[in-house]
Amino acid sequence: MNKNWWHTYGLGEFCLRCSRLGEIVMKFHERDVSASLTNVASAALGDMFSATLFNRGMTNDEVRRENLGILIDLAGGVGKFASLLGVSGSQVSQWKNASPDSKTGKPRSMQDATARRIETIFHKPRGWMDQQHGTLLAEAHETLNSPSDDEYALIAQYTAKGACGAAHHNGHVEVRGGLAFKRDWLARMGLRPQDLSVIAACGESMSPTIQSDEVLLVDHSQVLPVDGKVFALERDDELVVKRLVRDFSGSWIVRSDNPDKARYGDFPVSDSDLRIVGRVVWRGGGL
Repeated sequence: MNKNWWHTYGLGEFCLRCSRLGEIVMKFHERDVSASLTNVASAALGDMFSATLFNRGMTNDEVRRENLGILIDLAGGVGKFASLLGVSGSQVSQWKNASPDSKTGKPRSMQDATARRIETIFHKPRGWMDQQHGTLLAEAHETLNSPSDDEYALIAQYTAKGACGAAHHNGHVEVRGGLAFKRDWLARMGLRPQDLSVIAACGESMSPTIQSDEVLLVDHSQVLPVDGKVFALERDDELVVKRLVRDFSGSWIVRSDNPDKARYGDFPVSDSDLRIVGRVVWRGGGL
């Protein structure tokens, strides 16, 4: 606990503000900490006091890294955690290990939006990632249930990569597990599990919309071109991910979102040469 807090406010002032938790706070002061105390105090005190009570002087980034480690263990490893979140394993490892940014040299930190997404996926209350829980809560949540078939659909994840740059030759393609999506979300999106597959992006031509190594959810039932939408296309026996745009003449343009047109130029394609594998409908967020 941050002793400066007690020096500044005093135990009496704290109990005055939180009188109905006086007994619990005294137990905490005596180091009688439990998972139930963490839950009750967090709900009652809110963000202002919970960070002081439970983070013990740690920075917010340090707390998030500690909690990330708890959830990675619960998920069964970095790979499974990354699949649930829809990001690469290397990205998760960079968060966990505070790897330095190549441009700034500062440790990579988790964005607020990412922390909130993690809380939603693991059914945690808002702000859970910003409060220290340590091994007590890790033990309390060891019984975390795996996603049920009734609630989640497991979509096959393939080793194939959709080129966002130079065409990528996939060669032999295998299924390497799956990514779990909530069935009610798929229904709201008008998607059917049997029509879907997960692939990975490769290259920078679709940046900033799609980054290399991000996972993509492809709906193979959507094979008719739609102006402005992103599709997985077959081109010269290769798989590419591009945006389709109608030009003034009614022809289709295969467009890269990257503004560097010297490297990632757009090109026209005739209707007869347009071979759509499916529409990209998700990459960690709706497209």
